Amino acid sequence: MVCVLIRRLLDSRDAARDALHVGVVLWTLMVGRFSDPLYPDLITGFALLLVVLVPVLSRRLSWLNRLQHAVSGGSDTWAGIVVYVFSYTCLTWLFSLFPGPSLGAMASLSLGDGLGGLVGRTWGHIRYQVPWSKPRSLEGSITVAVAAITGMAILKLILPVMAHVGWFAIVVSGILAAVTEAVSPKSLDNLFLPLVVFASIYLL
Repeated sequence: MVCVLIRRLLDSRDAARDALHVGVVLWTLMVGRFSDPLYPDLITGFALLLVVLVPVLSRRLSWLNRLQHAVSGGSDTWAGIVVYVFSYTCLTWLFSLFPGPSLGAMASLSLGDGLGGLVGRTWGHIRYQVPWSKPRSLEGSITVAVAAITGMAILKLILPVMAHVGWFAIVVSGILAAVTEAVSPKSLDNLFLPLVVFASIYLL
């Protein structure tokens, strides 16, 4: 409902969606606290199912209809939200095997993509676009890298499972997050960005 409130106050679906992106980063602090890894897997699996069914359920449930219209439209569609939740679900399922890469990818997706979009639309002046992607700004892309690196650095400092992730890997992964977000087709940055970050942290 916070997204619905932001949509009404700012009259911007993009701002509401950015808030959703950034807010979900709290999951990185919760996923490792469950006594059984099955619980977070079930939670994210149910969330994905619900998100997939929203276009159908929103016809009967007014609160879902308000949520859908609050965060979809503008520069992105509901499909982007589905891909976003799908990525978080997959990363949660991989967490027990690869905690560092999973958390790093989550933080990069939430903070990098979320804050990058906000800065790009609000203060972006140097515009560019690859043929298959939506317009980006240099300011937004720099923010993606900085926010992703910052998010991963904070997690490294406060979560023991991130201790083995090196600083070099964090910086390189943050830069790759920005590049990937810039060249990804519309809505698919929510898939490719965490995939590239996960792979880079794992390999480095």
